[in-house]
Amino acid sequence: RHCYDELGESDISLALACDSCNLPGTEWAVSLDIYGQVNESVAEFSRLIERAEEGHISSQPSEEELSLWESRWVELHRGLCQWSVISTYAEMTGSPKLSLESAWKARDWDK
Repeated sequence: RHCYDELGESDISLALACDSCNLPGTEWAVSLDIYGQVNESVAEFSRLIERAEEGHISSQPSEEELSLWESRWVELHRGLCQWSVISTYAEMTGSPKLSLESAWKARDWDK
């Protein structure tokens, strides 16, 4: 998958990532992402993450699947230029790189 990402073939990379996922909601969210339904995809990834945190999913997602949800959620918010959302996420997860990027893009140098 990494090779496809480096070549700019994110659709192929997402399709391959989807092959190793267990939950049907992941396939739906990735499909929305591939077909450019950004707002719907963000909503679906958010719903999946919330349901997993609350334990409302019949089978637990793998670490790879959770990582896919998280990374796509961040990437989609980047595409929507929702830097305040990313900044909040960066603070919650303790990601200095993401925090710096969001501060730079939002021009919020007080952080």
